[in-house]
Amino acid sequence: MDRLKVYDGDFTLEFPGRGKHSIVLKHGQDTVFSCGRMFCGKFSEVGALEKKLRIHPNQDNLSAEIESTNVIPFGCEYEISRDIVAASGFARLTCDVRAVNFGRVGDLTLEEIRFYNAAKVTFMVYGEDSMRECVPGADHVIYSGSEPIVMATVVTSDGITVDFGCGSDLWRLRSAANMPGVDSLFALKYEDGELVLSRQALIYGAETEIEQRPWRFKSIMAWKKDQDKGSVSGEVFDNAPCMLAPAARRDFRKKVRRSDADIVCANSVPTICDDASHLEKPEKNTLLHFDLEEYITSYIWANRQLNKKGKRFSFAFKDNPFSHTAAVQNLSKAISRLSFEL
Repeated sequence: MDRLKVYDGDFTLEFPGRGKHSIVLKHGQDTVFSCGRMFCGKFSEVGALEKKLRIHPNQDNLSAEIESTNVIPFGCEYEISRDIVAASGFARLTCDVRAVNFGRVGDLTLEEIRFYNAAKVTFMVYGEDSMRECVPGADHVIYSGSEPIVMATVVTSDGITVDFGCGSDLWRLRSAANMPGVDSLFALKYEDGELVLSRQALIYGAETEIEQRPWRFKSIMAWKKDQDKGSVSGEVFDNAPCMLAPAARRDFRKKVRRSDADIVCANSVPTICDDASHLEKPEKNTLLHFDLEEYITSYIWANRQLNKKGKRFSFAFKDNPFSHTAAVQNLSKAISRLSFEL
C-alpha cells in the first residue's frame, strides 16, 4: 500500500509511504495542510526508500498509531522514522533521525509545512508572550529568525482552522542555541499562494565538529471546522500549572481511573515551562518544554479509559494566548470516532 488513510468526519489524513509529503490533511477533496520531508545535509528524504508503513487502530476507534520508516540511500545512509498518534482533530508526531554506517547527521532541515488557502495566520515565536497576526497577501517573508515558532494557527478562506506547533521538546528545537558553531533558521513566508513554515534546526559551521548522535523532534497538529462536537459536563477537578510534571500526570491519571462519571479538567492553561524535573532530568538546570502535547496525550488517554464505562472527558480552559487555536477548542469538546482505510 503506497499510503494510509484516516477519516475524521469530513477530514482525511493521508500518510504516503514515499514522495514529496509525509502527511496530508484534506477537507473533502481540498488539501488544507501538508507536511513535507527532511533534508539530512544535502540529501533529501524525497528520494528515500520505504522500509515500513503500518497503521494500528485502537479497538474503540478513538485513536490510531501510524508508523513509518524511510531510508535515504545516499551518503552514509540516513534512517528517518515517524511515529504518529492520530485522533479526531489531532495528530501527534515524533520523528527520529539517525545516520547509518557510523555516519553523522550534520545539517538538518525538518519537514516543510504548507498551509493552503490561508486567509489569516497567527503565530507565537519562542521568547514572546503573545501571538503575532498576519493576513497573507503578496509573496513576502512574515518571520525569519533563529528562534522557533512555538505555534502557528491558520484560518482558511472556507473557515477551517488548522494548527502546527512544536511538541513537548521545545529545548530540542533550540539545540543550536547551546551548540558553539551551530546556527538555526526558522521562517514563515507566503509564496505562490501558499503559507510555508520552514525549519532549519541545525546549520553547522565549516569548522564545527558534528556530533555522532541521533536526533528526535516532536510536533503537534490540530484541525477543526465550525461544527459542534458537543460539550462534556460532570465531575470537575482543577488542572496543574504544567501537565508534564510527573506528580501532575500521576494525579491526573489516578482521578480518571477512579471516576465512573463524565469528567472535566478545569482551569487549564497551556504552558511553556523550563523546570527540568518535569522531564525527569533533574541534573539539568533548565529544560524548555511546551505542555500542549501532553494535553493531547491526556485527552486521548482519558477518553479511552472512560469510554470503557460509557463516559467522556474534556478540558476547560482559562483565557490564554492559545484560546483561538484548533487544539484548545477541540480539547474543550467531546471526542469523536475515526474510521480507516486498511
